[in-house]
Amino acid sequence: MSEKAVTQQVLPYLTRALQEEDSSIRVVACKALGNIGEKAATAEVLRSAVNWLYDPEIGPFIDRVYILEWILKSDSG
Repeated sequence: MSEKAVTQQVLPYLTRALQEEDSSIRVVACKALGNIGEKAATAEVLRSAVNWLYDPEIGPFIDRVYILEWILKSDSG
């Protein structure tokens, strides 16, 4: 299976993980997206990431740092 196919299969799960209540799950998903790189920067994933930033129940400040770092890395390519 190609890397592109694997990425396409994994992205929906990581997108849902960005919406989890447990901040540790969101952080792990964000790190996984960062490891995938630009290929993970689909409109749906970025929309979930931005929604996470605007969530008043976001949780620890460090969560915002992880997601902003990933968004900026994905935009730098």
